[in-house]
Amino acid sequence: MSAQPLRARAQAAVEAELGRQGVRTTVMAENGMRLDAGGHDSRGPVAIAVSLAVPAVLSPAALVLLAAG
Repeated sequence: MSAQPLRARAQAAVEAELGRQGVRTTVMAENGMRLDAGGHDSRGPVAIAVSLAVPAVLSPAALVLLAAG
């Protein structure tokens, strides 16, 4: 599932909980709060993927070099 539907569901859940507690559901928007990370939320997952992919690619290459030598 992509991030956009998850954010929409989370926003709806927050608004429902605010309403349940008797708070205006617009209070987050009025205070500049939102559940959107602003586009930089992919840095962490990309960094983790790269840190896992680099050793995975280099390991077989090292084995080939060792076997050839």
